[in-house]
Amino acid sequence: MSNRFREKLADTLKEIKRSYRFGEYEINEVSTSWEIRGRKPDMTVSVQNQPFLIIECKRAIEHSPWDDFPIGQAYTYALLAKKEGYSVDFIATANQYYMAIFRVPENLEDYANWEAIKYEIILTFFPDFRYTYPYL
Repeated sequence: MSNRFREKLADTLKEIKRSYRFGEYEINEVSTSWEIRGRKPDMTVSVQNQPFLIIECKRAIEHSPWDDFPIGQAYTYALLAKKEGYSVDFIATANQYYMAIFRVPENLEDYANWEAIKYEIILTFFPDFRYTYPYL
């Protein structure tokens, strides 16, 4: 994804952070440099100093926000964060035109293909997940 789009989206989220809350929680950081186990999501929105929303950005010409590839990538970051003791509530995928936001199920690890995650074979991270959670 182009750095320009990512930066513009991050700036928009930082602007939102100044005046909006998630219930009683304030967004305290929008980061394009948060890292988990050597991997770096395109964007992370933190609430109460915990990652709350992980966003994966792709070019519209290559991927829709509803494609398995960006969804699997974002869920993988949430899963790796969970292994480090964080609890990510949402993931999102975005391009220049659309953003799709998904809830992270508590039992996400039950659907993970750990071997694929280890070797970064992204399309097979969560082979049966879409069929179990049809809202994806």
